Amino acid sequence: MTVLTERTPLHVPALHVFEDDGLAYAVDGAAPNWIVVEATGRQLLETIAQGRGSVTFGNLVARHAGERRIESGKAWLHVHDLLRALDRAGMLSDRPFAREPYPGRAALVAPKGLRELWLQINNACNLSCAHCLVSSGPGKEPGLPLDDLRRVVDRAVELGLERLYITGGEPFVRRDIFTLLRHATESKGLEAILLTNATVLQGRVREALGALDRSRVRFQVSVDGATPATNDPVRGPGTFAKALDGARLLSDLGYEVALTTVTTRRNLAELPGLPNIAKAAGAKSHHLMWTHKRGRAAASLNGFFPAVGELIVAVHRTADAAEALGVTLDNVEAVKRRVNGVPGVKYDFGNGGWDSLCVNFDGKVYPTAALANDPRLLCGDATRQDLADILDRSPVVRRLRAASVAEKAAVAGDPFRFLTGGGDWEHAWSFS
Repeated sequence: MTVLTERTPLHVPALHVFEDDGLAYAVDGAAPNWIVVEATGRQLLETIAQGRGSVTFGNLVARHAGERRIESGKAWLHVHDLLRALDRAGMLSDRPFAREPYPGRAALVAPKGLRELWLQINNACNLSCAHCLVSSGPGKEPGLPLDDLRRVVDRAVELGLERLYITGGEPFVRRDIFTLLRHATESKGLEAILLTNATVLQGRVREALGALDRSRVRFQVSVDGATPATNDPVRGPGTFAKALDGARLLSDLGYEVALTTVTTRRNLAELPGLPNIAKAAGAKSHHLMWTHKRGRAAASLNGFFPAVGELIVAVHRTADAAEALGVTLDNVEAVKRRVNGVPGVKYDFGNGGWDSLCVNFDGKVYPTAALANDPRLLCGDATRQDLADILDRSPVVRRLRAASVAEKAAVAGDPFRFLTGGGDWEHAWSFS
């Protein structure tokens, strides 16, 4: 705690200050850290910053009393309260702020094992969506044998796995999907999130859904428009109604469900209507996915890539609609977790290749599911190599773990770089 006397020199770190809705936000981008103040607090903060140590506690009280024409006791309280708030936030010192250049997370902490695993269990799907980033469809690759998948899961658990994502293709096309889910959740105690188009939840699938652990299995259901007219040309005739029926079925069975929407130029205007549709289908949350320039979307380039400015406006409107309905918009919650996290903890790119990997339908290993099957990012082969060896020896994993926002010249002056992680490297890769 900074000791405040009349002669205490006041220092704050380099701050980026901006105003929104009558409040001023001061961001210490290098930490990262931030504080919010009212207009008077902003003026005091800027006086300290401009003084570069020449302003003392006593100077600031006297200046504030004179400028506001208030008695010195009241000025003392105003200034003292602000300085104490800054001090609690780690943004005040009696000497200049001096920080060593941030060396990147790999120099400060070593990743431990594998926390998250994405299993693309097949590339076969009952649909042929126009924007599918892995170009899955009927008759495509069936995926690894069940025993191989279980071995991968078991080894990942030994490495510390907490969360398993199961995707495809369409996972429910595989008849052994429920055996895999029960093994992961009941035998291994994992949380499993299954990504599905929810259009094949009939017959034996519907019957088997009644036997899974509701506390450990969650579902993400894909719906890419607020109307059949927008969704069905992308995902196939009748898929809008079938997907929402599937989401409602899963919810009625007691599962936690999220709707997932790939944002396109075609559906931007409809995005704010989707939280209401999600709620009606029993989904607790809604997730927006940014289109990757891969697979069929890259091949067609037919309106799947909205301009960033248009996308931001649509996301704001969707966030407002979700908040009004009590539906969680996952994208906003992810940002909140970063911004409201522990001050000084830097978000240095994502977790792909750090403590998360994807095993593709052929057993090949990649940093993330969104970039699976890109030969430039091949990390290894889970059917021939131990996952621990892949994590330790893969040149791709090593490069990703060594990569840091601090190396990214394009964001060197961005005060939010360690709150955003410097941007989405998956999309940067596919668009560059």
